[in-house]
Amino acid sequence: MGQLNSFGSIIKTFAQFELGMIVTLSIISEIDDHKLMVIMRGLQYSSKRDTVYSYMELYDVNATIKEYAIMFFNEVHKYYGLRNHIAHSIWIPGKRTDSITPQSINIRGGKGRLINDDEDKHYRDYTSVELIDIQNKLSMMHNSYVLWLRSLGFAKDMD
Repeated sequence: MGQLNSFGSIIKTFAQFELGMIVTLSIISEIDDHKLMVIMRGLQYSSKRDTVYSYMELYDVNATIKEYAIMFFNEVHKYYGLRNHIAHSIWIPGKRTDSITPQSINIRGGKGRLINDDEDKHYRDYTSVELIDIQNKLSMMHNSYVLWLRSLGFAKDMD
């Protein structure tokens, strides 16, 4: 299963962006990032993102910082479903050659539904090449994000 390296890289990049959310909130709120790490430790990725976005709506934040942070985080968020499947789903062979697909069950509302079975209209499988492309795209987004923060004089120690 050659996809394991991509899985690890994708999860790692999401963890780096979670730290980036804390750094961003530190910058805009002027609260020490170490304090925010303690405060936000128990929050999952989506809750951290919601916290940063809510803060930017409730308080006066530099418009450029707000615009760029939202742009970066929204772009990364497009892969959040994949990140969750990597972390929580069973992966089985996909319909295409050299592909795999996540399979899980949604039980919300008491109505069990298999995710990615033959009847799922949102079926998605991934080849090794597609996962490597996603891994590379996320890594480049993170590198761009760090460079942007550094251009503002922040995140000198962030990699």
